[in-house]
Amino acid sequence: MDQKQFDVAVALVKSTGEKMDGMLHECAMFSLEQLNMHGNNGAANRLLGAFNKSSRKEALFVWFNDFGMCKRSKDNTLVYAGKKKLMWEGEQVNHLESFLINADENPFFDYTKEIKPASSYDVMKGIKAILSRASAMQQKGLPVEHAELVTFLQNLVEEEA
Repeated sequence: MDQKQFDVAVALVKSTGEKMDGMLHECAMFSLEQLNMHGNNGAANRLLGAFNKSSRKEALFVWFNDFGMCKRSKDNTLVYAGKKKLMWEGEQVNHLESFLINADENPFFDYTKEIKPASSYDVMKGIKAILSRASAMQQKGLPVEHAELVTFLQNLVEEEA
């Protein structure tokens, strides 16, 4: 691949990605309506099955869980849960049709944050976080089990500095 081919490919990815976002949201909304209004989980499961490796499938599962009358089964399909109580901003939702508006305003790809994969782990940063948490617990008067390790870790951090 040369620079020109790369530029063309990136432009294509951008334009098809924007179209794909819209199409996926429309499909997700149709699937959610089928779930909530008719108890039909088939469309949602077909949509989830169509996702490729680069798609945010977990984000869609979370979105269906929060907006849909469904639950995730062990085989990673959605099962209709007709007695499920849907909540929005701490209150139970009573009108499914109006709740679909909330789902429409919160597409699955914007609803959750994408988790950044770890590329390395800073052990010293982790130890300092443990010490900070242990200190906060002690200040609140809560017990810290294995307190001897806190002293050991504090000495380790001081030696490193």
